[in-house]
Amino acid sequence: MLFVDARDYSDDLAAWIADSRSKEHDKELTTFLLSRRDLQLEGTLPDKYFNLILNKPILFRRVSMKLQEYFQDQNRKDTGEKKIQAISEKYPVKILVAEDNPINQKMAKMFMKKLGYRCDTAGNGLEAVEAVRRQKYDLIFMDIQMPEMDGYEATDIILEESQEPNAPVIIAMTANALSTDREKCLAYGMKDYLFKPVRLEQVKEMIEKWGYYLQNTNSKNA
Repeated sequence: MLFVDARDYSDDLAAWIADSRSKEHDKELTTFLLSRRDLQLEGTLPDKYFNLILNKPILFRRVSMKLQEYFQDQNRKDTGEKKIQAISEKYPVKILVAEDNPINQKMAKMFMKKLGYRCDTAGNGLEAVEAVRRQKYDLIFMDIQMPEMDGYEATDIILEESQEPNAPVIIAMTANALSTDREKCLAYGMKDYLFKPVRLEQVKEMIEKWGYYLQNTNSKNA
């Protein structure tokens, strides 16, 4: 840990901090800036230089509480990141996202990246069918309403052409929350469904649920 008085801050010091953090043994260097409250430095200095600004006068009890809060928060973040990274290591599945909306495609890729995956995308049902013909996927997140070919027809073709136990797990993505829509998805052979707007936590749960299922299925058929 490094505590720096605001009066001693300089470009040379900032360069030294940046250089130190670039070295393997100092990557975890934590720096705190000691500043008068009236200077209002919060947000004016790059985060890569200082982790936290502590207001002067420095009182032991107040600083102790601030540091405790900071390190508890960092510990929660580190734990969450490790859990997320562990998902892709535990369930190394190949994922395809069939979605015609470009914004939703970007969102899906962002979600997958946060979970440690790189996914392929298809802009409609026909592209999804062609993608599955080119290579094997473990999980397919299938939008229902798409041009050229909807999710139902695409699912029908994919499952018809896939040989068990190599058929992918297909998860429907639909804006309709009616029970009849859920039943229709399952009737077409989809294993599960997500209601839009889709959230990161929902995607994570689906990958964990069906990644575990695929692992057990593959081990039984090995």
